[in-house]
Amino acid sequence: MTNAEPRGVTTDAERRAETVTTEIPADPPAAPTAVVETATGSGPHSNRDTRGPGARTVWATVFGTAVTVALAAAVQGWFAPFVVGLAFGTLTARWRVRARAGVLYATVAALGGWATPLAWRALSGEPVVATGRTVAALAGLPPSGWVVIAATLLIAVIQALLGVWVGRTVSSLFTARG
Repeated sequence: MTNAEPRGVTTDAERRAETVTTEIPADPPAAPTAVVETATGSGPHSNRDTRGPGARTVWATVFGTAVTVALAAAVQGWFAPFVVGLAFGTLTARWRVRARAGVLYATVAALGGWATPLAWRALSGEPVVATGRTVAALAGLPPSGWVVIAATLLIAVIQALLGVWVGRTVSSLFTARG
């Protein structure tokens, strides 16, 4: 009886055997997941409405507005990039497209619209770069015509960006009320 262990006492070997044979579940129970539906259901990261026009329609509109800006620039319509930006800002707000899309469309239309008449005049033999060089000298800039041409295109982009901003702002004010 001296080698006998009292009842209810577990030896170390029995404890190790219990530890090894304890079953561990293969996968812990999954936490309940909430299903969140977006307003459009167009994707897991999308929060925009897909009821806008297709890509071809948008880029055809960009091309058409670039032609319009070019024609307006040819007849001294210096404010045409702002009007185009205003239109794209309003349309992208109405189509519920992200603001960066309106910025991209208006920027491409403004750059294309103002660069086309400049390139046309330069290719037809008019002294566009020489005129730019003269304007640069009168403005106290380095005597480079390309600096003035780049500044001219930058002004077109700034007008378009301001137009998009105003168009989206005014459009969102009217959609918030109605």
